[in-house]
Amino acid sequence: MDAVPQKIGGCNDGKLNKRRRKFGDKQILAIEILSQPKRGGLLYSQVADAVGVDEKTLFRWRQNPEFVEAITRKAIMNLHADLPEVFSATLNRAKAGEVRSVDLLLKLVGLMVDKAEIEVAEKGNSNEDIAEDIKRLKEMLNKQG
Repeated sequence: MDAVPQKIGGCNDGKLNKRRRKFGDKQILAIEILSQPKRGGLLYSQVADAVGVDEKTLFRWRQNPEFVEAITRKAIMNLHADLPEVFSATLNRAKAGEVRSVDLLLKLVGLMVDKAEIEVAEKGNSNEDIAEDIKRLKEMLNKQG
């Protein structure tokens, strides 16, 4: 039986298959900067200069929903890196007796959940019930007017 070459990574000639990227290098750099809090302290014109494009190009990129989504995803990834410090600070505040921090920690670890109970008073939807409601509402309007 002859050996059949297997496709690895989308090619079978031993070369690495470069994935087609959605964004160019300049856009990736812009995403990196724009995902920082307050754009890393830069104005949009400074971001454009740092990336090597004019401000109009940066503006056009920022109108692209996929570009905006990439900035958001990167910002969330950046936030995740700070979560251990946030948890630690929240724990310290909870230990100091801050009730809101205790509440937040218990919710984060799943030991407490917000619970709202809603009671629905069932009333018939018959024509008589609706007519009674209309009569009651008219009486209320007449008392106000």
